[in-house]
This record gives sequence, C-alpha cells and structure tokens, in this order.
Amino acid sequence: MHGNHIDCTQERDVSANVQPQSGNEIVGATLRMPRDLRDEMKIQAIRAGISFNAHVLKILREALPDEATPQK
Repeated sequence: MHGNHIDCTQERDVSANVQPQSGNEIVGATLRMPRDLRDEMKIQAIRAGISFNAHVLKILREALPDEATPQK
C-alpha cells in the first residue's frame, strides 16, 4: 500500500487490510483508462441517460460478486 492507494500489482489477499466503513460513505478515487474506453463509456452513459460516474459504478457493481456489493 502506498498512501491511500492499494497496490494491486502483486497478487495477494488485501481484503484483510480493508476496513469496512459505514454503508454508503462516498469516497473519491482516481481511475486511469485508455481514452477510447472512456469515450465509449461516456457514449453509453449518455444513451442510458445517466452520468459517467453512475455508469462506471453500475459496471463495477455488476462485475462484483453479489456478497461484495453493498445494498442501497
């Protein structure tokens, strides 16, 4: 771990280092991705009538196992 960032370059179980917080606490995160992927995701968000952020969260929630997804 480096500061508030989790080093995901090494395969290891980091879940023991992640402390659960209150249900729907909003935290900031920086995500780097290829420009073409970002542009396609923006188009998808516009077509869905939602913000880019909401679209990214939807995709991430769908990718996680059910037990890892917090309830709304």
